[in-house]
Amino acid sequence: KYVVHIRHIFSAIVMVALTIFGFMVFRQYLNTNQLTTVMKLPTAWVYSIVPICLALGALHTIVDVIEGFTSGGELQKGDAK
Repeated sequence: KYVVHIRHIFSAIVMVALTIFGFMVFRQYLNTNQLTTVMKLPTAWVYSIVPICLALGALHTIVDVIEGFTSGGELQKGDAK
């Protein structure tokens, strides 16, 4: 029971940290004004999907944590037994 809560909390912390790091890297790409080699697209916009996906993953894990505590600690479908 508690292992699932700890796993969800740890996952949420990792995902939030990765999201913050992803946005920091995105800001660096914005500051360099680099373009891709062939298409001449701004590199920052090409790699902008990384922090967006990480933010969605962080949101998903935070929802898992909230659901885990509001469900009274019951295992949900897909959780380890």
